[in-house]
Amino acid sequence: MVVFFIVPNVGIRAVSMAFIPCYTPFLITKLINMHKIEDKNITLTPLSLIDKIGVFDYDPCGLEFHKTANKIISLPTDGLLEEWKGKVWLNPPYSNPKPFIKKLSEYGNGIALVLNSTDTVWFQEYGLKKADAMFLLKGRPKFTRLDMTEVSIMRGVVLFAYGKDNALKLKDCGLKGYYVSLNGV
Repeated sequence: MVVFFIVPNVGIRAVSMAFIPCYTPFLITKLINMHKIEDKNITLTPLSLIDKIGVFDYDPCGLEFHKTANKIISLPTDGLLEEWKGKVWLNPPYSNPKPFIKKLSEYGNGIALVLNSTDTVWFQEYGLKKADAMFLLKGRPKFTRLDMTEVSIMRGVVLFAYGKDNALKLKDCGLKGYYVSLNGV
């Protein structure tokens, strides 16, 4: 899931959240300073999902202190404006995934976790038409709130792979679900 911030003199920015593996004073202090702990709209992506897929070089919507990738862009820096390098992990803002998924489809090297929004233009144009493969997860993964309680999100999620190597990684990832080749991979 994603958190939106209003950054003075910059505008609204979004950052995806990832699971926090342990409590430490540093992490909790940083979270409290960034977010209201009681905000039920913020969910953290389970790391077990990323672990099954592999190592990523770059996350344009992450949090510095959580290793979803070797290089993480977090607010106030806008991940859309940065140059993407290497294999990208993308968990875009669910309320506005279009610019992020569009950029990944043009970049061509990464995996995106998005809501199963088959009726949307962005899903059809930048997912189904441009990705090399998709993986439909069986069931809904458990996400975590900032207070560390588990939560199911409103609908299923899909992984889109851009690039042949990423498509093959999804095919052999061991997650429960269904692999669909979109461009003969």
